[in-house]
Amino acid sequence: MILTEQVINEVLERLDEKVDTKIDLTDDKHLAKLEYIMLFEMNFPLSDTHEMLDRLTEKRKPGDVWKTKTGWAGLKPGEERAQYGMSDKETAQKYVSGEEDESDDKTDTSSTTAEPISTEDLRKEQEETSRLRDKGVAGAGGESASQGESRYCKAVDTLDYDKFGEENRKDIDKKKEELKSKKKLSAEESGTLDDLGFEKPYSDEAYDYLATREVWAEQELARMTNPENQPNVFTSGSGFAKDKKAYMAWMRAAFDGALATQEHLKESRMDTSKPFQTIQSDNKPPRNIDDRVQSDLEQKANDPNLSEEDREYYKKQLKDFKKFREYHDTYIVGQDEKGRTFIVSVSNKKSSKLDDPQNNTTPAARFAVMKEDFGEKVAKRVTLSINDGVRKVTTVTEQTRKSSSEVDIDDDFATLAEAASPKRIKEVDRRATMVDKKTGKAPRYGNGRPKKGAEFSCWLEDNSEKIGKDYDKMSRAEKLKVMQQFMGDDDWHKENETEVAYEPYSKVFIKAGEAVKGGRGFGPPWEKKNPKAAKVRNSDNKGAKQVEEIKRNEQEAVKEAHQNVVNEVTEADKEQGFPKDGKNGPHTQAYIGTVMDAMHFDSYIDMDDEDDDKMLIQMGIVGAKPSHIRGCLGEQSGYNIPPGDREGLKKHLRETCSIEAETGAIIIKSKDEDGETTRIADDTWRTAGTSQKVASGFGTDMRDCVKAKVRSQRDNPKGK
Repeated sequence: MILTEQVINEVLERLDEKVDTKIDLTDDKHLAKLEYIMLFEMNFPLSDTHEMLDRLTEKRKPGDVWKTKTGWAGLKPGEERAQYGMSDKETAQKYVSGEEDESDDKTDTSSTTAEPISTEDLRKEQEETSRLRDKGVAGAGGESASQGESRYCKAVDTLDYDKFGEENRKDIDKKKEELKSKKKLSAEESGTLDDLGFEKPYSDEAYDYLATREVWAEQELARMTNPENQPNVFTSGSGFAKDKKAYMAWMRAAFDGALATQEHLKESRMDTSKPFQTIQSDNKPPRNIDDRVQSDLEQKANDPNLSEEDREYYKKQLKDFKKFREYHDTYIVGQDEKGRTFIVSVSNKKSSKLDDPQNNTTPAARFAVMKEDFGEKVAKRVTLSINDGVRKVTTVTEQTRKSSSEVDIDDDFATLAEAASPKRIKEVDRRATMVDKKTGKAPRYGNGRPKKGAEFSCWLEDNSEKIGKDYDKMSRAEKLKVMQQFMGDDDWHKENETEVAYEPYSKVFIKAGEAVKGGRGFGPPWEKKNPKAAKVRNSDNKGAKQVEEIKRNEQEAVKEAHQNVVNEVTEADKEQGFPKDGKNGPHTQAYIGTVMDAMHFDSYIDMDDEDDDKMLIQMGIVGAKPSHIRGCLGEQSGYNIPPGDREGLKKHLRETCSIEAETGAIIIKSKDEDGETTRIADDTWRTAGTSQKVASGFGTDMRDCVKAKVRSQRDNPKGK
């Protein structure tokens, strides 16, 4: 990531929203919040987070110039913050002295205040976003999830269930007969119908819904398989890789979600007879869509030509939008019956089972949150355990890189690696052969440093004589060995101020290790498809044994770090005599608080009843409101929420929930004779395939409760 002035300003603006006083970067609490924003909210790599902290806290005198990872920096007299990203020392010196700078190398220091955006402009922006998603330009969540969200947005705005049924009746009836002739519907199909409120034996209307969905999804697939529209996200190796089954699954989810959202909009204060636009959240420059929407609200909140009532209305809209934009995936901008802007924020998940994580972060980021939330009174032993946890989870990836660069590679291992991680192998090949169209050489910045993502191709170019063979002419084993040289060339990376990205390079070896261990996705179907690779993993191949060990070490590092913190939290409370009178101690409460925050439970609990229509947690066909979540938390925890007593529920959950020692799940100890526990939230720390992850989602009992509440309030299965 290039840490431009614009990025720095965005970070500081977010910090300003979270502190009550003027930003003070000598205040440890402010620095903790800053670290939390970068790691947890903006998903900065740890190295960029450290660089940003160094930049913002470094002591420089006016007139100083210095070298950074992204070029040269200088502090001009009279300015509070330094200018970064200049090409060379001479340019930096001219800048601090007030002389003319090189316009091509100057970082953009223009105001970050975005221009307000109109409904028509929003429509055009979303059309552009859809075009980019079709081409495989990903937003948050990767290419596949971004495309699913994109088609969901399109369907919310344009899909008319009844009209589509009329226009495609012949195809739908044919598909319906196919469904009826099946011995048994799939678990996904029957689950969808159950969630819609259909009862067995399923009616003709139920089959009509499934058939309509299938025809719509097939049309979407046909659009992407049309050669005229290719290459695209469907053909992309890092997207769907031509997997029709996977693409159809996402399109079914888009269809279900769109109709459920339409149902919510009709019940909300939004006047759906007026134009509205569904937007994929995007605040990357130069488009800055979210900022422009916020700017429009700010302008209206301060417009003297509006009535005091309307200004107050927009102030409330603004407050809510700023809050929800931290975690919404999409949002719908429309009007209420008075013609005022009304926004519904949507948190999109694919699965109607409600088993998708509501929050994904890294162990290092969650530890940073813990440090912030635990506060100064936390026991020293817990702080030390958290710091040790950060050390373990951040250094293990570096150890993975070093170990991966030393794996013994032969043709058999290459066969295993290619079958274990075909998408990443393709991505490595792409990066190795990147060429700047203008120069015909490996892509570099003006200062000669490799461009982001092009490090491997630049390394190959710089070492071409030593390698002595074109990359394209190498065998797979030779390519992997050359990649290892690139990964292990510390001198080159130091000289060029680059790092070896964990994804895709180290992950090739981690994925191979997962295949050897027989992890998820590497069962009998994989063996049948890849018999040669399966034979290698069951052999004494040295490389295979090495990557298995690398995978095990990384997996255990995350698990051990988390377990140590949970143990220290529990022990610290025991020393203070907790649990006491059935209530948790301060450390356990703080830990539970971090999970509740990750799940946005506190936000859902705090929302006023009148604002229940401003937020939608859309999970497949299940569209849950904050009141559904709040109600289930009260019921599952045995807390009868008195009118308006939101703080009481939050306090009750923190005091009475427990941490499941092995997983970190938040549970409620049952008082019934069966002794069963009630699972509120799953907070799983693992290496989730090939990545370090903390995945927070609804516990099984919460899923059942939320689904039941949504089902009971659904009047019409088609969202009409």
